[in-house]
Amino acid sequence: MADEKPEITKAFALLILAGYRLTMRETEIFILLSRGKRNKEIASMLFIDYKTARTHRARICKKLNAHSKHALTEIARRLGLV
Repeated sequence: MADEKPEITKAFALLILAGYRLTMRETEIFILLSRGKRNKEIASMLFIDYKTARTHRARICKKLNAHSKHALTEIARRLGLV
């Protein structure tokens, strides 16, 4: 993910402009989720616990009012992130 820092910053800015208030870490995880990554994969990639990844996902869904992974992907598509 180190090579993707500019992408995360861009995504963070787009989410803020769209009225969504995610943290940088949530934005990073949102991008991974929208690319089809699972909680276990995200946890491994970011060196965090599986439960932490799951908690981030739950918070992201709540903040974006998304009730499925498909809904998260649709938001990412609308913002041009995937």
